[in-house]
Amino acid sequence: MELPKFIEKQIEGRFEYHLPISYNRFLAQTIFDNSKFDLADEIKDKLFSFIEKYNISSYVGWDENSILYSLALKTLALNKKCLLVYFDKDSVISEIQPNTSKVKVEWWNSIQFMDGDELCQSFGFQTPEMFLKAVNYYNKDLSNRYFYVCEIEYERINKYTNIYNSDVTNWFFILCEEQNIQSIISTLSKKDEKPNVDKLLKLSSYTVNIQIGGDEGYLDYILIQSKINIDNLIQEIEIKQLKFISEYQELLKECKPFDDEWKVYFYKERYLEIIKNYC
Repeated sequence: MELPKFIEKQIEGRFEYHLPISYNRFLAQTIFDNSKFDLADEIKDKLFSFIEKYNISSYVGWDENSILYSLALKTLALNKKCLLVYFDKDSVISEIQPNTSKVKVEWWNSIQFMDGDELCQSFGFQTPEMFLKAVNYYNKDLSNRYFYVCEIEYERINKYTNIYNSDVTNWFFILCEEQNIQSIISTLSKKDEKPNVDKLLKLSSYTVNIQIGGDEGYLDYILIQSKINIDNLIQEIEIKQLKFISEYQELLKECKPFDDEWKVYFYKERYLEIIKNYC
């Protein structure tokens, strides 16, 4: 297990904060690890349905570590508008936020982080075709997926992990003021005018890329970009992440083994308290 620590880089007048995450991630234990939690089928069904309701999925290797990424997002998004650019069919957004207006766009900021990399590969702004050519994904099909942007309500930010398409487990977030939303959407929509990070940061407070790895050497990663130094916010994120790790691991220790109904009840109650405190 490692501890979350962002790496600061200053590049061409902007500040970047990188959080590369190893294969072992941050949590020494998760309830999705069968080698550490040999759950009876009935208890497993109750726990997994509960935890997925609260925005965690065991698909493609995701687990409670994704809460730490949501925690970073929600810290940055406080008192901001949050735009999500996702790569999927347009209707999938209704799974996390019904009746949401979305716009088909031509660009997003691309990264890729794989086992053996020191920091992520940053491809800059790409169209879907450029993105699939640059990354090592098997599925190159665009017949039923594209880039879409929508505004995500603050309390639903955690649910971003419910949106993914096949092997594409990347998300791009733009945190901004309300008056700049339409200018940002317009910037991402013009196919003949490739944006750049600095142009987008003039319209926004921060941008955030999140990758969650699953197999084929892909690992988790967070990239935060800002026009100004946000060391204080980054430190706040790291402190929250460390506190969450400590409290959640203690909760699992108290519940292990999950051999009684009261432990499931206790886990649910305490889990919601921890989430409320940090996310």
